[in-house]
Amino acid sequence: AELAAVWADVLGVAEVGVHDDFYALGGDSILMLRIRAAAQRRGLGFELADLMRNPTVAGLAECLVRPLAERSYQPFELVSEVDKPRLEGLEDAFPTSRLSLGLLFHSRQRPDSSVYHDVFHYRFDLAWDEAAFRHALDRVVAAYPALRSSFDLSGASEPLQLVHTQARSEPLILDLRGNPEAGTVLDEHIRQRRFHRYSLQQPGLFLFAAFVREDGLDLVFSFHHAILDGWSVANLIVALVAAYRGEPLPGPAPALACHVREELAALASPAAVEYWTGLLEGARMTRLDGFGAHEPQAAQGPASHREALPDGLLERLKATAAQRGLPLKSLLLAAHCLTLHLFSRSDSVVTGAISNGRPELPDADRMVGLFLNTVPVRSEIAGHSWIEVADALFRQERDGHAHRRYPLSAIQQIVGDELSSAFNYVNLHVLEPLWQLRDFHVWEETNFALLVNVIATPSDGMYLRIDSDGRGISRSQAALIGATFVELLWRLAEHPDEAADFAFLAPRRDAASQPEPLVDVVSLFDRQVAARAGSGR
Repeated sequence: AELAAVWADVLGVAEVGVHDDFYALGGDSILMLRIRAAAQRRGLGFELADLMRNPTVAGLAECLVRPLAERSYQPFELVSEVDKPRLEGLEDAFPTSRLSLGLLFHSRQRPDSSVYHDVFHYRFDLAWDEAAFRHALDRVVAAYPALRSSFDLSGASEPLQLVHTQARSEPLILDLRGNPEAGTVLDEHIRQRRFHRYSLQQPGLFLFAAFVREDGLDLVFSFHHAILDGWSVANLIVALVAAYRGEPLPGPAPALACHVREELAALASPAAVEYWTGLLEGARMTRLDGFGAHEPQAAQGPASHREALPDGLLERLKATAAQRGLPLKSLLLAAHCLTLHLFSRSDSVVTGAISNGRPELPDADRMVGLFLNTVPVRSEIAGHSWIEVADALFRQERDGHAHRRYPLSAIQQIVGDELSSAFNYVNLHVLEPLWQLRDFHVWEETNFALLVNVIATPSDGMYLRIDSDGRGISRSQAALIGATFVELLWRLAEHPDEAADFAFLAPRRDAASQPEPLVDVVSLFDRQVAARAGSGR
């Protein structure tokens, strides 16, 4: 009964039956952390892997143990003794994570680009109070060490992330009320921040900008991706709005270095090396070689295409996922792999899935930093039904859960190949308290040839954002990938048990009609999309 009560409270439902499925109730990796922490407070212990393998109260109850004391963390404990003397005056320091190093490398490799210079734009229905905003921002910067971080990439025995006791938090504030060029001013600021050159040695790798307008507040938060992930940004914005309204901030969360400690343990794990070597044996990373730069030079450059999910599709997907005991994410990832299969003409697809590596500690869901990793997933398409592709991907995620923190850079060194595509699913339900949020837009540039994001927010529902580095996939091709993805989602939702056969993408025609000239599958699909658009479905 206690475990069921924990589930009901965290998942926000009135009652949970002992055989109700965690994923059917809307569970995800962040809610897993919350359930585990809440259960621990009641003396009920389990590992996240136990919940993945036993996604019902009845099943999980068989795994319960008395919670063990959590391992404490002391500042500077991950830093070598030779480096500690030069770190006096700092709050903490720890080895830079492999992902942060990679993001910093790619952004410095192309200094004139906007690679990993992220900009998030929020439009709020909030009355403006400059003093309250400045005070709220000071409180948030003081509360979250990631905002007081810098990087020392060459002055120590290894690259370090440094946490300072203080950091610049001076916001940009512009009152645009009555300014007919308000939209132009906002757009120009976003453009400038996308190409801003950060001084990595100085704390404060971010800027908050407030644009005051007659009908509300435009808040633009720009930052280097090496310090924050998307969920952390959502945590920050919720905290900032709460502080602006005079509300208390959440209590302290685990130290940023706890994540790095877990990564170092993964790097030292022979089991992790064995797992990833075995999964990728004989595999080749999937590439869309047919998607070359076939458009005029003016059409090239980093591409981003947004694709809304049609009415009714999300509800059908959720229903199918619930009926099959699968996370919604598994169906979305299956559509990604099936799309790659279609355009790469490869039955064995190897792509990346961005995963959450937050430590399994109380209040880890409230941590603010960068806690992601991209792990390879391998999908065999031939001879399987649509839903079998999704089910196999879920089983693979479950089996590899213990090794999810083994860094992608280390995996790529093992196999001697690099991922060119990745999938990212983000459900920003943490934004639900922000009833004042009217609109939300993101500008991000990736070094992947293809990054497919599926994003769910309270204000926009669920949509796709197809990002490309622009060197292999153009904007029009990104749009084609998005439309394909949606068509395959319909197939997963409406015909899950049918064999994965792409012939449905070809337009139907009367057998007695004149034969059409031979065309390739991409052209056939283009026609099908146009036909569906014309029919409203």
